[in-house]
Amino acid sequence: MRNGIRYVGTAIIAGHQVVVLLILAWRYGSAAIVSVPVLLPACVFTLWGLCESWSSGRNVIPVRQGSIACMWLPVFSGMTVLAGMIFALAGAATTESSLVATASGTVALCTGGALRVIAIRQLGSCFQHHVCLGDQHRLITTGLYSHMRHPSEAGLLLILSGLVIISGSAWVMLAILLPGAGLSLFRMRVEDKMLADHFGSSFVAYRKQVPACFPNRTLFAIGTDSA
Repeated sequence: MRNGIRYVGTAIIAGHQVVVLLILAWRYGSAAIVSVPVLLPACVFTLWGLCESWSSGRNVIPVRQGSIACMWLPVFSGMTVLAGMIFALAGAATTESSLVATASGTVALCTGGALRVIAIRQLGSCFQHHVCLGDQHRLITTGLYSHMRHPSEAGLLLILSGLVIISGSAWVMLAILLPGAGLSLFRMRVEDKMLADHFGSSFVAYRKQVPACFPNRTLFAIGTDSA
């Protein structure tokens, strides 16, 4: 099961990038896809996708999960990211995206990708793409999780922000970043409720001390109880 998930994830990421680059070559010419503004984010995105695929894939048997709609959350989030990458590379292949925007967006992409991979590895077998709990699920409060409750979602938001910056389009922000942020916010709230129901006072105490997304209590303490 673990290797199967890894292989599927690798195939999706690699296939997606090949198809996108072929479409861009057909639309803008081969010179566009070998330019730094296109190749740099494409390589970083592919590397992140492969690292995440091989860092996850440690499925455990779920014993408790949310509604059917919650099970589709990773699918919708994944589609949002893949669509964002298409718009980003299309923008980078034209004059709409400057080299500065490409560099800035790529930095955000690298930071978000690294954050997600580290968060997934620190969770180990407790990580699930779907919103569910495993038979031996533990409350992880060390590493990145001592600074934020949902570092993988923080990484996803940074990735989406980077793709918007690379695209150089305000429309992409409306079509990709805002829906993606909404999905992440919804997932964080659902996971917090599930963990509170499962771990009780241990998670409530943890939630009071650690903000949800970014380590800034006043701005991003989503769902944190007031003292």
